[in-house]
Amino acid sequence: MPAKSLQEIASKALAQNIHGKSSLGDLKLVPYGLVKPALQRCSERQLTTIEYLNPYILDDSDELWRPFVLKLALSLGLKPEKTQWREQHLKLKLYETDRIKNIRAKVKEKRSVITEEKKPQIVRIERAAPQRSPQKPFRSTILNKIHKELRSKKRWK
Repeated sequence: MPAKSLQEIASKALAQNIHGKSSLGDLKLVPYGLVKPALQRCSERQLTTIEYLNPYILDDSDELWRPFVLKLALSLGLKPEKTQWREQHLKLKLYETDRIKNIRAKVKEKRSVITEEKKPQIVRIERAAPQRSPQKPFRSTILNKIHKELRSKKRWK
């Protein structure tokens, strides 16, 4: 079994430690085939950043977007096209953000309707309620009769 070359060792080490990287430095001098295993392990954000910093790999890196497109299309319930994976990924991301905005708007609208329904309703009184006369203290019927008799006697005297 022959010993591994320095390029193979470096490529393998880069691929294993790519998760913390947002830039791979200047890749102009490095052949794409050596960097490809590392780029295949990148997240969407990392791959976008690396492509932004190294625009000359855009021609070769289109195939790296395929798993992201397939995953996103599956989650959205769409059928992916088989051309230009990077562009399709961008279109699907835009579709997903629009879809999320629409869902949020609907939820917000329904929530406002529910809060309007739950608000306490105010009752307005158009006219004042009739005033009640103060209640007389409770007296037994016998005491009432005596009291009436005493009043009537005082009036006639």
